[in-house]
Parts: sequence; structure tokens; C-alpha cells
Amino acid sequence: MKTNISLGSKVFKQILHQLRLHDVIECKTNEVETTLLNSGALNQAFKLKTTQKTILLKVFSDIESVPVDRTGIFKLQEELAILGLAPKPIYLSQNKRIYCEEWLSRAHTGSNKLDLSNKIDMLAESLHNIHSSFVSVPVLPLLQHWEVYWQQIDSPSDDLCAQYKQMKLTWQDLLKHHESDFVLCHNDLHLDHVVSPQGPFYDWEYAAKGCRYFDIANCASINDFDDKTLIELCHSYAHLSNLKASQVEQNVFRVKDVVAFTNYLWHQSLGIE
Repeated sequence: MKTNISLGSKVFKQILHQLRLHDVIECKTNEVETTLLNSGALNQAFKLKTTQKTILLKVFSDIESVPVDRTGIFKLQEELAILGLAPKPIYLSQNKRIYCEEWLSRAHTGSNKLDLSNKIDMLAESLHNIHSSFVSVPVLPLLQHWEVYWQQIDSPSDDLCAQYKQMKLTWQDLLKHHESDFVLCHNDLHLDHVVSPQGPFYDWEYAAKGCRYFDIANCASINDFDDKTLIELCHSYAHLSNLKASQVEQNVFRVKDVVAFTNYLWHQSLGIE
């Protein structure tokens, strides 16, 4: 087994044995070429290559307690794969910690070599195409996500408690007044997750029905866009979506603080400054 992993060889061999038992891979563990990919703060991703196939393996941390319905996401991704918006999912373990999907080459558009204008256009078109898909999913349980993060923070300050209370009211107001703007959202659309603006797109773990403006603001935050670049993203998206640019810009900037607060709570819960 040619590998470069940090799970521990014994645990990893157990995972590969499980995948073999479920016919995800067809060969012995010592015949699998394994490459550790860029992973998240809690989870790890691997490229598994055999003589017959190449797949993507994700191992979710057992300490992750974010309210994500992985079975629901698996079914959603099956539907998205048919539409060409996502890689085809292959396997989800009973404990929901081990997940596999078909491997699609990530040497795609050379997005790191694109100039800023092209990056903006690519993300705007990607967001537009995702938001335009007629796929039924539950509404993003953002308050539940916040509660999970909040429980991990020791002795929050009075100012943070007050901000938390205000953000709850802001999100509830968003749910009430922007129902018509709730669409399928990716909620983690980094440029690296885009194969092409028409799809497929990677990493649908946090996909849900949500406010398009939240998804746009979150996309800008993930890609480290400043306000000037965010405005350009709003205008490009508005043009594609047949919406008023001023309206999109106003609503996106209205939810920017909600996005920033969500990311702040997540980092605080992990002890990341």
C-alpha cells in the first residue's frame, strides 16, 4: 500500500478492509495507492487508486457534531450527479464517518492561474447555476450549527453573548422576509470546488436550502474577497440571474455580518484564532 496518511496505518487498513467488504474497492489493501489530499480542520480526504478505478475517500472526525444529515446529503448528491452538478456518491458507512465518491480529476480549469475578473465570473456563474437547480432539500439549520459551536466556547464574553442574541434575531428575520430567495445553496463554494461553472462541484457536505445572498456572501468570505471584489461578484451574479444589481448588493451586504459571525463561532469552537 503506497500511502502518505495521518490516520494511523492500522485504522486506515481497517477502513480499506471495510471498503473491500462492501465492494467499493476490489483489491487487497497493499495494492491500493493512497494519497492524502488537502483536508479540513476536522476531516480528512484521500485519493484511492487501484488497477480498476480511482475514488475519493473522506473520513469524518468522530468529534464533529455539526447537525449534518449525511444520509440526506448522500441522496441529494445522487440527484445532483444525475444533473452533472456533483460527483456520483458511492458509499456511506453505517456510522456516517466513511464516505466515498467517484474521482473526478481536479486538474481542471487552472483556477489558481486565473486573473481576479475571471475568478469572479466563474464563481458568479457557478452560484447562479447551483441556485437555479430544481432540487428539493431541507432548509439550512443555521441556528443549530451555531448552538453546536456555542457549546464548545468556554466563558463567552458579555459582548459575544449580546451579539449571539442579535444574530439569532437577524437570521430569523431573514427566514421571514426572504423566503422567495431561498434556493439550493452549496454553502462552501471555494474556487477549488469548481470544475467548471456548469459543474460538477465538489464538497456538498453543507448543502441545504438557504438564502441566496448568504451563499454569495459566504462564497466571497471563503475566497478571501474584499468588499470591492464582493460588489463585482454581486453585479456579475445579478446579471446572470436577471436580478437588480443594487438589490443583490444590498441584500448580500446585509447578511455579511451573519456569515462573519458563523465563521467566527466555528473558529472559536475549534480554538482557532
